[in-house]
Amino acid sequence: MIDSPQAGRELLEKDPYILYLDETDDLYHVRSGERLILAVPKDRTVPEIYPARRPARLQDAYRWLWMAFFSLPLAGIGALLFAPLAATAAIRLYLETPSKTNRIYSLVVLILSASLWLFGLLISVILLVHLI
Repeated sequence: MIDSPQAGRELLEKDPYILYLDETDDLYHVRSGERLILAVPKDRTVPEIYPARRPARLQDAYRWLWMAFFSLPLAGIGALLFAPLAATAAIRLYLETPSKTNRIYSLVVLILSASLWLFGLLISVILLVHLI
């Protein structure tokens, strides 16, 4: 395998035939007409994944938040159980991540989970008053 650019250039001047074999993030692997394998460096960076993947803690927080929201009709008891779990996942995300967007997402989840918890508490109290 030839790694130097000068040797590769000289080889290509003699015989310009190149066969693509494989590639990595940094190199192309090609074969010349003389059956020599060349490693040609890429002159570019690896593109970032777009859209960026959400952290697992944020997905957990969203999951608990949706469960709290959909369990509100069940006398608010589900919201009393699931909203604190969403809040703890959001707090953990806020403390772990340096990303500003993830911190904003975690604050939004925290505010929504607190409001769902309060609303679930209100529904539960109203149900208990009607039962007594």
